[in-house]
Amino acid sequence: MFNRKLGDIVVENLSSYLQDKEPDIKGFSAQNLWRMRQFYETYYNNEKLSPLVREISWTNNMLIISQTKSNNFYLTFSKGQTASDEFKLLGRIIKK
Repeated sequence: MFNRKLGDIVVENLSSYLQDKEPDIKGFSAQNLWRMRQFYETYYNNEKLSPLVREISWTNNMLIISQTKSNNFYLTFSKGQTASDEFKLLGRIIKK
């Protein structure tokens, strides 16, 4: 419990620091920093998935990470999809 609260404080402080130092750069909210960490932990040591991850949108990656355990299938499915196809991806994930 202590570590989680300490982690929250560190991420909040980092988020505030980044936003203060680089006000023109968006996307460094505490929530996004946690998502970046989750993204890294999911893919950092997977040579097979790493190339696919770079070919799909951040939104599709977050859908896949948060809703599935079989990242490989959904990464392959979403490769080359347009933004309007994100609803199809979400539909496939939910039906699962």
